Amino acid sequence: MLPYLLSEKSASAVIAFYREAIRLSFGQQNFRNSFRKTDMDYLRTLDLTEEQFKAKYAQELGDPTKFQNVILPVVMPQVEEALAFQQEVFLSGTPIFGAVAPPIHMNAASQMDAIILDQQIKARWVPELLKTLRNGLKYNFGPTEIADVTQVSYSIEDVRKAGKRAKEENKEILWLGNKIKSLDPYNTIFDPRVNPTDLPTRGEFAGYSELYPRTAFKAFAASLPFRTSMREALESRPPALTASNAEEVNSFYVPDLDPCSSYINDTNPLYNAGSMNWFKWVGIADPENQPRINYTDMYVVTTLYGRILPEDFGIRDVPGINTPQIWKFIIVNGSVVIYAERLTNMHNLIPIIIGVPKDDGLGYQSKSVAHDVQPFQALTTALANSVIAARRRAISDRLLFDPLKISPSSIRSDSPVARIPVRLGPLGGTIKDAVHQLPFNDAQSQYAAQNINLFLGLADQTTGLNPARRGQFVKGNKTRFEFAETMSGSTSRDRTMALALEGNLFQPIKQILKANILQFQGASSIFNSETQEVVEVDPVLLRKANIEFKLSDGMLPSDKMIDGETLTAAFQVLSQSPELASNYNLGPMFSYLMNSRGAKLRNFEKSPEQVAYEQAVQAWQQAALTLAQSLTQMENPPTPEELQKYLPPQPTPQDFNYTPGVPTNAISPISSSVMQQYKESIDKVNQARAQAGNNANVQQR
Repeated sequence: MLPYLLSEKSASAVIAFYREAIRLSFGQQNFRNSFRKTDMDYLRTLDLTEEQFKAKYAQELGDPTKFQNVILPVVMPQVEEALAFQQEVFLSGTPIFGAVAPPIHMNAASQMDAIILDQQIKARWVPELLKTLRNGLKYNFGPTEIADVTQVSYSIEDVRKAGKRAKEENKEILWLGNKIKSLDPYNTIFDPRVNPTDLPTRGEFAGYSELYPRTAFKAFAASLPFRTSMREALESRPPALTASNAEEVNSFYVPDLDPCSSYINDTNPLYNAGSMNWFKWVGIADPENQPRINYTDMYVVTTLYGRILPEDFGIRDVPGINTPQIWKFIIVNGSVVIYAERLTNMHNLIPIIIGVPKDDGLGYQSKSVAHDVQPFQALTTALANSVIAARRRAISDRLLFDPLKISPSSIRSDSPVARIPVRLGPLGGTIKDAVHQLPFNDAQSQYAAQNINLFLGLADQTTGLNPARRGQFVKGNKTRFEFAETMSGSTSRDRTMALALEGNLFQPIKQILKANILQFQGASSIFNSETQEVVEVDPVLLRKANIEFKLSDGMLPSDKMIDGETLTAAFQVLSQSPELASNYNLGPMFSYLMNSRGAKLRNFEKSPEQVAYEQAVQAWQQAALTLAQSLTQMENPPTPEELQKYLPPQPTPQDFNYTPGVPTNAISPISSSVMQQYKESIDKVNQARAQAGNNANVQQR
């Protein structure tokens, strides 16, 4: 990482580059409106009709007789079902990216696993990747940033000074690791001239914009290793933050997804950035006592990565000015560059990856899972609302009335006990001449439910779902194997998407993570919560090892589990076939088979050192016991002390680097030693001989 101080001319060139990137990302394509339409279908907030608003507010005021329109949930369940499969495939492991290496480098693989697990927990990878997967399934566009960061935290330690009591003080701790961040698709800058999957390797620019309150922005700026033009940045005015205007170059887009929500309105600070009176906030009423810096209440901070030629930006004092290089710029409010840095990472990629679950080669025109089922949500919603409209008409049917005889206000009265005056006129007549009810015949509502089920079935057919996969009961008798085959077929399309995500999202993420760890990881001690041990990280050993990450095959862990019958058969064969048992390590195999059924036996496995020690002890005991048994038959057997001279030294745990007493590697209890058994045998022989002598003396008397 090489921070760089830009000249005024170079900073202006970077701002021009930023504006052109914004224009290419959002100026011509209609991505934001497409995202908004999908989100409103996902949230079911698309009904903006006057009829719906009136019914909604009537119910909020306590009128339960009004029927609201309903939007049937089709998009959201389909997206969440697909997400449940993908998160089970990619995010259920511990760590989520397991390392593999040749046997000679297993120690390095264990170190990599500990590093990945530590960074996964501290940098919150799993929730960020969940958002990325959800965005990919909703829009077929899941942008993600992978960056090596330094975070500051504090620990409390006792500091004792000479002649004084111990005092608790905060100690600053620096944590260096990789952070995975799911980016907001509405405010992600990307190069539309290349396919989304090729953005890290071929794209010219990529980035994202975020909204920072004043204090958060100052903390963010303080965390940078270098910064410039801070006063100009703090006093700069943010761009117009509108939910509808996406044409302005500096626009930060906040989608208006729920018109009934108070989050998006003219009084929200998001639409009045810079309007907060900080003088009043800090209690300064006199403008003459204003602070040195005229802050605003919000800052739009843009992180922009560019594959640039430094000479084009007036940067001529770096190596390779005419060679494409990856640079990182941080821009405030679209007008001030506060940070510039040349990235020297080993991977040489723009560290923004776009996950594309349905990678069919059509680029940004590919449809997502949500796009596939949006028409079915519209159809089923129309059918459901036709039934509701029929209920509304049944309650308040259409009438023909003579306004000269009946006042319109009396006709529109909702009171069930209303008294309606009728003026029949001087020529008389009947009430039937004043009002006529149009006949209502609801002959179609009975077919609406059938049609709704039909279209819901077509939506499932489009995505490959079935009711059983949702946990719903399905009538019919099936054997277990037939049911397993049916369920396997229902996940075939999800496995296809999983393989696509492995190739265009997770594989580049693993490549960047591996490169950053090998390049920047320092020596440290990390506690691996999975193996319950402290791992000493050796960066030199990591770089020498040939470490790769495990690849996903698109299968659920539950799909890889061995069924009970196969497991039973495996145990029987292993126990009954010595020839087969001689070709396998039965202990680890037994643990693996049990682990495949959910039983975690790894913590109870004996270490190789403990196994070797116990085998040596058993062999020594057997040899000593055999010798002792033969010596006990002698007329004058040797004492235990004399027997020790003829035996080899008894094995000790230190001979095998084994430490007894470790909870996970406890030694098996041994009932008694060989010498104790030998002494007991000698005592029994002597007692028997003494008893025989006593009996002989008694008989002689």
